[in-house]
Amino acid sequence: MKKIQMLPLLIFVCFFFFPGSLAAFSFSEHGQEEARQTEKTQKSLDELTSVPCKKALKDKKIALVIGEQHSDGSYDVRQSRYGNLFQIINQKLRNLGLTTYTRQEITEQIAKAEMEAFLANNIDAATSASTRLAADFILRGLISTRIQKNPVIGIQEIFVTMSFTLVESTGRTISDVKIDGESFSGADTLSTVLDLVREKANMVVAELYNDYCSPVSP
Repeated sequence: MKKIQMLPLLIFVCFFFFPGSLAAFSFSEHGQEEARQTEKTQKSLDELTSVPCKKALKDKKIALVIGEQHSDGSYDVRQSRYGNLFQIINQKLRNLGLTTYTRQEITEQIAKAEMEAFLANNIDAATSASTRLAADFILRGLISTRIQKNPVIGIQEIFVTMSFTLVESTGRTISDVKIDGESFSGADTLSTVLDLVREKANMVVAELYNDYCSPVSP
């Protein structure tokens, strides 16, 4: 069960066991806070994407490789497993004018061992894959998880991190962006990552865009 799904349950528990505790809770104030956060996020997005370089990105090719790192250090690079993630992120990249590759094109041109090496931050693997695909950039999406017992409620929590690393065909790292989320043990980890990406994909791509297009970049 994800934390966001526990809000109604927590409200019910507070009402049933501590009826006075809801006196300080205001749904209108909660809605106003959400509106402020939405406005703040949009302002950040506008600032990040205000750098005028979309013409420079138009029709440049970018290959997205997604994988999951397990606790034993191994990687799951089955691109078919990450179809929904792939679709969401690639759409955001296309919105910037970039040309993306299909999962089939990537798996046909990049061997499993090369994907694993790239996810492990092997720059030679990145440049090799870029050359084979004739890609201007490769974007690595690496999923990692950590399990920890919650000391308050006494159940296992899964902490999820997805890091995005934008690499040029030369092997130069342009940008690193990380997003984090959590769910309770027993939840589908990939589903948690998908919700996280749906929520934060716009900000991730905006930060990658800004790091590449910023005047301080070579």
